Amino acid sequence: MVELIAKIVLVVSFLGLVSILLKKIPQLTKPESEEELSAGFISKIRDKFNERFGHFSLHDFLEKTLLKFRIFTQKTENKTTSLIKKIQEDKAANGGSEEESDNYWKKLKK
Repeated sequence: MVELIAKIVLVVSFLGLVSILLKKIPQLTKPESEEELSAGFISKIRDKFNERFGHFSLHDFLEKTLLKFRIFTQKTENKTTSLIKKIQEDKAANGGSEEESDNYWKKLKK
């Protein structure tokens, strides 16, 4: 029963594929240069985008994105710098030398 259903699906799929190819053969045989195809595709996307969202400038978008990234990295650097200073101050206040950490482990071993 399962094999019969699988064979039916296979035949119907193959017939669908053949029908689609028969409809598209005239378009497939028409020679069209790649430059015209890519330029037409890009212009269609740009036109649809502009219709939907208004004027879009790639340079403005990139500039804003890079500025936001720069601000983010500066904030991150300031935060890490303050954390490093805080760690150094805590280490200096606690007298954090390596000898103390060695003594700590020696105490634990005893």
